[in-house]
Amino acid sequence: MSQNNYRDKVEAHRQSIEVAGSDAQTNPGRASRRAARNGQEKKNNNKLITILGSIFVLVPVLILVYFSFFANSGDKTTQDLANSDVNVQSSNGNGSSNSGAVATDDDKDKQTKAQQIEQEKAKKAAEAQEKAEKKKAAEEKAKKERIAKKKAAKEKAAKEKAAKEAAAKAAAQKAAAEKAAAEKAAKAAAQKAAQEKAAKEAAAKAAAEKAAAEKAAKEKAAKEAAGAAPNTTTSAYRQSIQNGYLHNASAGDTVQSISIRYYGSTAKAAQIRQLNGLSSDKVQAGVKIALPMQ
Repeated sequence: MSQNNYRDKVEAHRQSIEVAGSDAQTNPGRASRRAARNGQEKKNNNKLITILGSIFVLVPVLILVYFSFFANSGDKTTQDLANSDVNVQSSNGNGSSNSGAVATDDDKDKQTKAQQIEQEKAKKAAEAQEKAEKKKAAEEKAKKERIAKKKAAKEKAAKEKAAKEAAAKAAAQKAAAEKAAAEKAAKAAAQKAAQEKAAKEAAAKAAAEKAAAEKAAKEKAAKEAAGAAPNTTTSAYRQSIQNGYLHNASAGDTVQSISIRYYGSTAKAAQIRQLNGLSSDKVQAGVKIALPMQ
C-alpha cells in the first residue's frame, strides 16, 4: 500500500466518523436508535468485530513499522495520521460518541488554524495592498512634483528670457535714441559752426573789402593830394622833352593852369593830360610836364 492510498483511506474513515458524530449531536433520538441497533449487531457479530478490530489495529502498526525503518522519518504528518487512526480503531469498541468528539475537536483545531492562516494571508494581502497603494501614491506624488517642478522651471526660464529680451530691447531703443540725439546735436553744432564760420568769413571779407576800399580811397586821395605823375615812357613825351617843350611843375600846378600859362587859355589842358598820361588834372610837384609842340 502506497503512502497516498493510505492517506486517502484514513481521510475517508475520519470523514465517516465526523458524519456520525455530527448526526449524533444534531439528532439525539436517531443516534439512540442507531446505538441500540449497533448494540444488537455487536452481540450477533462479536467474533467478526474482534477479528476486524485486530486487523484494523495490526495494519496501521505494520505500516508504522514500515515507515519508521524505510520511509522518511521526518514525515510527521503521516505518523500523526497513523497514530490517530490507531486510536480511533482501538476505541471503536467503546462507542462512536467519543470518536466523534475527538474528530470534532481536531476539526475545530484545523478550522481554527485554517482561519488563522486565512487571517494571516488576508492581513499580509492587506498590508501588501496598502504598501503598494502607498508606493503608488508616493510615485504619483513624486511624478506630479517632478512635473510641477519642471513646469515651474520652464516658466521661470521663459520669464527670465522675456525679461532679458525686454531689457535688451529697451537698452537698444535707449542707445538708438541717444545716438539719434547725439547725431542731431552734432549736426546742429556743425551747422552752427558752419554758419559762424560763414559769418566770420563774410565779416572778414567785408572787413577786407572795406579796408581795401578805404585803402584805395586813401591812395586815391593821397594821389590826388600829391598830384599825378607823367608817363615818361611814351615817344611823344620824349620827343617834346627833347625839343624843349616842357614845364617843371611846382606845388599847386594843374593842367589848366599850365595851359593858361603857356597857351593863354585852357584849350590845351586836355592835350597836355593826354600827352603826359595824367590820371588827374592836378600835377605832382617836381616832375617835368611835356607840352604840345603845336
